Amino acid sequence: MRRVLTKMESPVKARLLLLAALLSAVCALALAPARAGQRVPPYSSMLDGAVTYTLPAGWRIIMYINTSRGGGAEIINTKELARPQTRLFLSADPLREEKTVEDMIHKAFENKYRRDGKVVVLSEKSDGANWRTAVWTKDINGQPNLVLGRFGVVNRKFVDLSLHVPLGSGDVKWMKQMVEDFNAVCESLKIDGQGSFESKVSTDIITEQLKVNAKK
Repeated sequence: MRRVLTKMESPVKARLLLLAALLSAVCALALAPARAGQRVPPYSSMLDGAVTYTLPAGWRIIMYINTSRGGGAEIINTKELARPQTRLFLSADPLREEKTVEDMIHKAFENKYRRDGKVVVLSEKSDGANWRTAVWTKDINGQPNLVLGRFGVVNRKFVDLSLHVPLGSGDVKWMKQMVEDFNAVCESLKIDGQGSFESKVSTDIITEQLKVNAKK
């Protein structure tokens, strides 16, 4: 995976791809129905309720797609321009054949993050055979970012979650809160009711990276 992570692109590209998908699927936009008698809150599921998640308080979905052929969302931590902002991207796709999470990580980075860019992988941890969490740094629009990624494959369904934390915001408390919010979303993220998240990202990663950047 470290080799594949050397090919990345900015969240702007991911947003453009999501916008294109939104335009093509706008007529099919719908909320996921409840499954097995359970009530699913609006905009908190994809793939007909197979993929579920919960957002921390204050986060807002600004783009959302939910069809049987795939789902995607762009989520912002705040709409207040005076506050630091970041975005979380989530996609969910059915698979035509059996794949491992490792297979899909390679495919996701090859297909979605094609532009060359210097990436430094800080950690990569497994939560069983179906889930993986990775943390890396990347300059986006000339600014250092900490990127937190979560990937899962269960029953031929794939989810890809990423959060970009701008390290130049100057607000250490806020940056650490973003890491905690990422952990909360990952803990809630399920595919067919299955999820495993033991490898939480430590908020100490913020302090460590700020020290690294200060030495540059």
